[in-house]
Amino acid sequence: MPLKVDTLLFYLAILMAVLLPLSLSLSYVPLTLALGLGLYVALKGGRRYPRDTLLLFLLYLWRAITLILNHLPLKALKDLYDKMPYPAFSLLNLNNRRLEAILMTLGGSASFVSLLGLTAAFSGAFRTGWVYTSCRGNCDLTVKRPTEVLPVVLTERERNFFVGGPEVRPGSPVRLKEGRYEERRFFNFTSFVGFYDHKMHSGAVFGILTLLYLTLGLFYRWYYLLLLPLLGAALLLSGAKSYILAVLLLAFGLLYSRMGRLRAYPHLLLALLLLVPPILLYSPLRDGFLWSLNARLNFWRIGLETFPSSPVFGVGYDNISSVLRPYYVRGLVDNYAHLHSSYLNALVETGVVGLLLVLTVLLYFLWKFFRMALKSSGLRRAYLLGVALSILLVGVVGTVETNYDTAILNLLLTFLMGVGSALGSGRG
Repeated sequence: MPLKVDTLLFYLAILMAVLLPLSLSLSYVPLTLALGLGLYVALKGGRRYPRDTLLLFLLYLWRAITLILNHLPLKALKDLYDKMPYPAFSLLNLNNRRLEAILMTLGGSASFVSLLGLTAAFSGAFRTGWVYTSCRGNCDLTVKRPTEVLPVVLTERERNFFVGGPEVRPGSPVRLKEGRYEERRFFNFTSFVGFYDHKMHSGAVFGILTLLYLTLGLFYRWYYLLLLPLLGAALLLSGAKSYILAVLLLAFGLLYSRMGRLRAYPHLLLALLLLVPPILLYSPLRDGFLWSLNARLNFWRIGLETFPSSPVFGVGYDNISSVLRPYYVRGLVDNYAHLHSSYLNALVETGVVGLLLVLTVLLYFLWKFFRMALKSSGLRRAYLLGVALSILLVGVVGTVETNYDTAILNLLLTFLMGVGSALGSGRG
């Protein structure tokens, strides 16, 4: 690849690292330019996209088949584009200096978003779509201009009410006049959503980045650990409990590995298995835990009851809402968007073949980056291990959350994978 093209692709990667934490929409600009640049290079007989990109296309080919056979439009397949950072940035020519530049840019941009979130949360500032609640219990909510308010949580237990102002009902935005309103929210976690529309998306972003920079700090240079307070705070602030718990478990595994005591890690997991249930059942967390557990059991039961009706082709990719909507209308579930499990979603929507393809993609890339990490050293080894753990994080959380095919998660994760693939290419 010509030097100028190499340099241009590197700067597009830097721009991607800047924009990913800040703007989902703007992130598509460097992505599209990088894809176009790669196509130009391929037509000139230069580098080729990695062959395993075909796995992603195979997955979406099957999803297209399920849509066609269920007489559904193909527009749901558009989220394939969110996975294109993998081939686009796998063509990078990277040395350690360039890799560190990308990492520092991404970490700095994400830390800036975290600072904004912390400022908003602890100053009491309010902005629709930014921080849905800024304190526990009763607090004053101040708006400086007419504001549209739409609660992100749709359950009776976690509904928002404004004393002295309009009642906020799920799905019904209201406009508040300038003034002060007392907010009463029955929810024990502050829901920091950043620029990502939902606290689970925020949890995914900062969970991945917390693991990545922890790995870099433990296995390469200590100064990457300086980013952890802000990244970890944003993760905690999101209130995405499944991501918080999974990151903590994987972080303990990293620490045990760094101390050379990885064989003792299963003992920790066993201890947690014995201690966590009593804590959840005999503490203030009990009500929230039981509500969450019962809600998921309802979703999973509906999914398992639906699956036998079409075990091969499913109900069609991204069409689970057609199954859940009747239950939602009757008040039996709190949403009709997903089944609270990526794997069950894949099984019901795209059948057994679709689920097997999802598992194949996940396990293949997990194996690929772990293997690459073992064959590398220094910065490259630490980075590739961080990417592998990020994939593992998404896989673990996917058992109880529907997190696959989320735009911001896919853009971030496949961008990191693309950079990792470039490191394993032997270039740089």
